[in-house]
Amino acid sequence: MLTPHLRKNVDKLWDRFWSAGLTNPLVAVEQITYLLFLKRLEDLDRDRVHAGKDSVYAKKLPEELEREREERDRAIASGKPDPGEKPAPGETCRWSYIRQQSTDTKHLIETVFPWLRTLDRRLSDHEEDTELAGLNGRMADAYFQLDPNKGQVLHDAIDLIDKLFAQAGDGSAAQDLMGDTFEYLLSEVATAGKNGQFRTPRHLIRFMVELLDPRPGERLIDPAPAASCSAPSNTCAARAPRPRTCASNGTAPRTGSTWCRPPSRSARSSKTAPASSASTTTAPWPASAG
Repeated sequence: MLTPHLRKNVDKLWDRFWSAGLTNPLVAVEQITYLLFLKRLEDLDRDRVHAGKDSVYAKKLPEELEREREERDRAIASGKPDPGEKPAPGETCRWSYIRQQSTDTKHLIETVFPWLRTLDRRLSDHEEDTELAGLNGRMADAYFQLDPNKGQVLHDAIDLIDKLFAQAGDGSAAQDLMGDTFEYLLSEVATAGKNGQFRTPRHLIRFMVELLDPRPGERLIDPAPAASCSAPSNTCAARAPRPRTCASNGTAPRTGSTWCRPPSRSARSSKTAPASSASTTTAPWPASAG
């Protein structure tokens, strides 16, 4: 369990991502976890090397070797000096290097995270005795989502993570810290509203729109709209052959359709909508509904 001091540092870390625009708690937890893993990975790799394994940072994939060979051949063919062998791309993905470039978000976006997505392929076939044994492709969709212009936020996050691990040291204590931090973050996510509302993911919005297949003139009824309802509206508007007209939920209408509140009780009682449609949140109402 994290001490109050460590929880305070984790809260600061979360607040920095929140202030940078990562208001979805799940996304913030994901990004913090990636940075924690990158910090821990360098220590794990050091232990692997001591055990006789090749460093994950030094290993080059076949396509990287082929690309390097082609570049050398082109240089020699054009009369230029042989550029020689390049360092492995992972050498600049060590936490110690990232710390030196602590405000360079572009480096994480363009170098570190593309490398991280290939980490599974850089491991040896004998990782059973390491913490990396259960990786199993979990980094294959790792992307850094911090705004590239938020270099100071990245610097502060790196500094806070270093402070977290400074008290844990190496070995099992650092492993326990990783688990306790992740558990604490998840417990905070359970408190919806602490760091912003949960927003419907874009792919779910698209799925709902495709499933409903709304047509011009139909009304979309949302019995529990959030403060901002423009995402479904804009998605519907993009699919509609012409702007649709829906009852407003009290806010200024946008171009295209508006995600509507349900009709008032008096309006509902005057309608003759089928009973089955009344039980759903997406039942189309006649165009004359108020």
